[in-house]
Amino acid sequence: MSLGLASAGSRLALIVSVLLSLGLFINRDHFEFFKTRSSESSVKDSAQSVNPRRMREIPEKGARKINKDISFEENLNAIKSEFGPGEKRNSEIQKLFAASTGDVGLLLRSTRSFDLYLEKSAALRGLSFRIANEASLEEISAILEEEDPLVTAEVGALSNGIWMMLDPGSLDRHFLNHNDVEIIGGRNREGVPVVVAFDILTHLVGKYPESADLRIQSFFRASYSVDPFSTWDLMRTYESQAGEIDHRFTDIKGYTIATMFGKSPEEAMRRCGVIGGSEILISQSEFGQGVKGWLATDSRESMKWIAENADSLSQEMRTSAYTAVANFALDQGEIESARSYLSKIESAREKEEISSKIWGVEKNALQREISTNPVETISSIISGNSKYSDYWLEESVSTWLKNDAGAVNKWYEENWNSLSPEKTQYVAAAFAKEAVTLGDLATAKEWAERIQNPKTRERIEGVIMKADE
Repeated sequence: MSLGLASAGSRLALIVSVLLSLGLFINRDHFEFFKTRSSESSVKDSAQSVNPRRMREIPEKGARKINKDISFEENLNAIKSEFGPGEKRNSEIQKLFAASTGDVGLLLRSTRSFDLYLEKSAALRGLSFRIANEASLEEISAILEEEDPLVTAEVGALSNGIWMMLDPGSLDRHFLNHNDVEIIGGRNREGVPVVVAFDILTHLVGKYPESADLRIQSFFRASYSVDPFSTWDLMRTYESQAGEIDHRFTDIKGYTIATMFGKSPEEAMRRCGVIGGSEILISQSEFGQGVKGWLATDSRESMKWIAENADSLSQEMRTSAYTAVANFALDQGEIESARSYLSKIESAREKEEISSKIWGVEKNALQREISTNPVETISSIISGNSKYSDYWLEESVSTWLKNDAGAVNKWYEENWNSLSPEKTQYVAAAFAKEAVTLGDLATAKEWAERIQNPKTRERIEGVIMKADE
């Protein structure tokens, strides 16, 4: 079974079971959290205005059509009067709803006054920012208690507002115009605890189960970077109730594990059962993602831990750890370090994968060197003083031929008699391929005859035969 909804009833039953297992269902402590946070701003707002949709004071560089001295409706009418339908009007509508400190329920009903789809969408986006900034549990709960049903887009706006509560910085990333983010004042507000926000979301999708899986996944995608450990606990419970899950959830789970390892590797390994647990709760690939997250945060400490504890890990987990370290080394351009870990990888598949990556990294590095200093690079390989093996002569000469064939020919004429047969065969392979490219198969065959290595010769002869078909 996928996370797709079999029916509204079945999804509702799932959400209820998740809530019960978590001990949630909008508990009173969560109301107190929001009441405490909002008490100071409520006093300030009541002193400023009795308008149920009053406007926050905004900086001069904000949306110029929002006037704090007039009502929400007057601001909206001014926007409609100043701008015709289009992007500018949509932007101003979004800012207006985002900047309002009025009741969420009233704002939600106001979005229904728009006939144009894009204007309604802009209003709902602004409402999401308003929800995120004020983080009002009581207002959202009041909406969910109303008999008037919400349409899908309205549920989406509430859902988006809930996950944006987690991180005020997300307002900067998602606001239509970053220069206008000060309108909603989200920069200085603390994020809402993940468990509290998930409580709100599960209440929402419990009543409106359509697309519940996608809304919960969107929440987890936002929450793992804020609090990966709480997210992990919630995901574990949700996963156990949901049955089979799709690739999107699997991806988010991997990101969560990587972030846990990056923040506190020992705690992450305890949570995942890697150390001190009777059962390992993550797969081999997920452990590799965790090690990758740890490497990105503290490569020295993570490599030290792996070196000291590799023998206590299962072969699969050990392979994942070594593979992650080898990949990290390649990302840093440390080819020899990657090779040292390659020798420790016990799985043939992972070993082949890393070998291929090492080859690719070496090839790219060699091509860069050939492009800047071909003679010195090739000479060092020929003399045996290079980090590149002899077989890289073929790639070196091929790359140089593409850049400056005349210079290559001149170099060969001056140096061919000093080349050993072992070195010459790789140069010959490069010239044979170039001759094929030029359509001179006879010359290509002559060069191929100088190749001693059976595999190399077979490969080049295959290129010639294919061209001769």
